[in-house]
Amino acid sequence: MGSELARFLRHRRLPPIHHKVALERSYPGSSCTLKCNVLTWRGVITPTALSRPYKVEIVYDGHCAPRITVCGESLRGLAKSDFPHKYAVDEERHKVRVCLYLPFELDYMKPFSETLVPWTAEWLLHYEIWLATGDWRGGGEHPAGGTKRPYVKSQSDILDKPERVGK
Repeated sequence: MGSELARFLRHRRLPPIHHKVALERSYPGSSCTLKCNVLTWRGVITPTALSRPYKVEIVYDGHCAPRITVCGESLRGLAKSDFPHKYAVDEERHKVRVCLYLPFELDYMKPFSETLVPWTAEWLLHYEIWLATGDWRGGGEHPAGGTKRPYVKSQSDILDKPERVGK
């Protein structure tokens, strides 16, 4: 019985509408839509007072792992083979799907405004340090050996379907 309860609690998630409300409250200048139970948040993150602003998009359907994409002309170094902590890069569209956490690290019962957005700001800070020094200081593990993989279209430009988390 205890293991069934633990499994249930481990896979509990806030519905996308709860994330939408928290994101709108925390980031009033951003855009947040909920269409067919798919949350799409678009905002601008400036990790430090000296940083460039970066456009960020989070797409979440309530079942699969959220996709976090940084896009726009502020991105540099996309062609570098050692571009850090990313799942995919689209050099033409200036987009990178970033790796922020391992699947077991995201608590789906916490609003994304308290997890994914601050983690993205931290990723951007370490990205800027990497651009300046060539050394990733953000720790973590690279997905699939950190090799450069092609960017697959997803929902906002038809972002590919997120991987399933849990069962």
